[in-house]
Amino acid sequence: YIYIDTKGEVIYPHLTVDVYPTNDGRDIPGLAPLLGLSEGLRAYWSYKTGWGFINDKGEIVVKPAYRNVHSFKNGYAAVQDWNKNWGFIDKTGKLVIAHTFSEEPSDFQDGLAIVRKRNGDDCYIDTSGNVVLDKINEQGINNLGLFFNGKAFVTCYIGHYNGMAIGVGTIVLDRDLKHYKVLYPDPGVNGKNIVGYKNGRYYFKDGSIMNESYQMVRYDEDGYNSHPNPFRNGLAKFQYDKNPKSSTNPYKCYIAETGEIKIIFKEPEF
Repeated sequence: YIYIDTKGEVIYPHLTVDVYPTNDGRDIPGLAPLLGLSEGLRAYWSYKTGWGFINDKGEIVVKPAYRNVHSFKNGYAAVQDWNKNWGFIDKTGKLVIAHTFSEEPSDFQDGLAIVRKRNGDDCYIDTSGNVVLDKINEQGINNLGLFFNGKAFVTCYIGHYNGMAIGVGTIVLDRDLKHYKVLYPDPGVNGKNIVGYKNGRYYFKDGSIMNESYQMVRYDEDGYNSHPNPFRNGLAKFQYDKNPKSSTNPYKCYIAETGEIKIIFKEPEF
């Protein structure tokens, strides 16, 4: 693995990384993925002792000791111990929230993270590990989303008949966890799929974009056979095919928000 900048130039040559065998959640051998620099630190895999963190100089900041980790977000990283329980560390490696979660939590965003209880209920916790929204299923709410721009999107059963949901909509929560707005019928918003907010727009994993009026926007320009990933640092990943109807493999590339191709990786001729 290597790092490149938005011009396609190789950077951080001293951080070129060889991949090593690791395990996924089913204990099937695979390759340890390369996680990018996030808040000045990057997770790396030691085949002897597990996951740790280094800085952009390649110096070890958090000794490798974990079965699995997330990148740092909001100053904290989720880490899994060898008993398969999750907790959170700060940038010094201090365990700030104990390994008490049997299921993988979300990252922190706007000071809150989503965790799941053993009974299947989701709830928010703050950076001290305190539960700040509980018993959400009793309120007809499920599928919590992370907060972006002070708002979170959650799915809610709008009505019930004989114990069955007869309408499903999306509720926008403000940072005080009060109902802010109900979007109904459901516009297809999945709160857990929102990955960013910028310049009045919410970005989703599938490439969808929603404005602050909660109207969905989706890029689908001629010549691109799939929706883009969210833009980061002015670029988004695309698969480009000059003939979208052909069966050939598309080129992988990065485009600017104007649609202009900035970096393209062409497949070998044979």
